[in-house]
Amino acid sequence: MNHCTLLGTKFTNADLRRTDFIARPLLLISDPLKELFEKYQADIFFKPVVLFDPQWEDQVLYWIMIPESIGCLSRASQFNRDGTVEKIVIDSQRTAGANIFKIAETVEPTIVVNLAVAESILRREFIGVDLKKVEVD
Repeated sequence: MNHCTLLGTKFTNADLRRTDFIARPLLLISDPLKELFEKYQADIFFKPVVLFDPQWEDQVLYWIMIPESIGCLSRASQFNRDGTVEKIVIDSQRTAGANIFKIAETVEPTIVVNLAVAESILRREFIGVDLKKVEVD
């Protein structure tokens, strides 16, 4: 893997009702995002959940996503005093073959995707997905 990108949540109030990515309290993704992820990493565990919006009287299918957790932070990563990561640097030797994974050493759930997955996400109009480049050793 020659490049990684970090998934985050980014949306406006207008997007709240139909976001494709919810980071907290559980990692939830929309059905279209799940289908995309399955193309790149078939062994990710998904569990379906249905969210009900009483205001719109609408039900929406989401998926709890539990990707492989990999201890992959390089020694070049920088940490804050509270244990959170200030600067993420991925050790590419530890992530060989993984297209989508969770960083094991972070306090907050941190999901990383490789460049091919990131480009696929950008070609679609997903809401609530923000990609941030991370360094790779």
